Amino acid sequence: MKWNHEEDFENVAVFLGNLFDKTPKDITNRFLNIPETYVLAFKEETEIKGVLISIRDEKAYNIMELLYAAFELNFNFKEGHVFNKLMNFCKKEYIDVIFTHTINENSFVNIDIEKLSNLVAIYMRVGMNLSLSDYKEKWYDKDKNELPKISTDNLEFHKKFKVSRKKKSKKFTLVGLNEVSWTKVAELQNKVYSDIDFEDNINILSKNSPDYNISVIKRLFSGYYGSLSEETSYFALTEEDELAGYIITLAPENQHGYIIDFAVDPSYQGFGLGKALFRNTIIKYFEELNCENIGSAITLANKRAIGMYQKNGFEIKGKEGKEGILFIE
Repeated sequence: MKWNHEEDFENVAVFLGNLFDKTPKDITNRFLNIPETYVLAFKEETEIKGVLISIRDEKAYNIMELLYAAFELNFNFKEGHVFNKLMNFCKKEYIDVIFTHTINENSFVNIDIEKLSNLVAIYMRVGMNLSLSDYKEKWYDKDKNELPKISTDNLEFHKKFKVSRKKKSKKFTLVGLNEVSWTKVAELQNKVYSDIDFEDNINILSKNSPDYNISVIKRLFSGYYGSLSEETSYFALTEEDELAGYIITLAPENQHGYIIDFAVDPSYQGFGLGKALFRNTIIKYFEELNCENIGSAITLANKRAIGMYQKNGFEIKGKEGKEGILFIE
């Protein structure tokens, strides 16, 4: 563990414990084993009045993720210059980007959210959900009460399959989760994001900060967001063994499936590759793994993806919360 600006975590644990009616041990156990942790403490003389807890990405060293922020209820943000101190600290440590998943009451306590919102590029994610009954209503042949037969359904790993667009066709090979490097996935995600004109400027991440994608995808493959599913995650390789598209999912839990990432290289869009990957995942979740519903979360500004999900029977479940990025100049 690496502490900056506050070497003694015991003082931080006491402060947070008092703030949330927890023991210092509870607080220490929550944060102590997180690698590359940075804590910025704000004090009046020797007494802590607020803390920012973050981690630094071990590969993309210019990226830091803000995990938690907590301040006393009467903390004076104007006099404390919290955000100026944060940016000065980042410049000194050669940090270009601060990223956070949850700018809400759960991770930012008694903080000046309005001031923070003026500094970061914030975007919303929307929850999508497909129930088993809606799946059968949307996907099944109503006369036969079964799925219509499509050539690219029930694809097997390591078998070639063909998708077509008008008179052109492309051949791909399907491989599994452990046969594609996360760096290839990050590179493809970068291509897809740079091709989408997000209204909330999230495309800045992939156009100017490709390391961000590497940071997120690496965590995804390490299980940071949950156990990935080898049965319902599919990766399509071109005849030259380049990654053309993928769908990454979580292992089903309590009869619930989850699509965590889905992308097709712009060069291969329009052939039906995305449809093939998407259908195989949905069918396997419902038909073989006996799931009752499938969820996903999509950036609200990505209207194209939301439309695709809705076309296939998914309904908007509700906003997932805010995400934000602060670029340090």
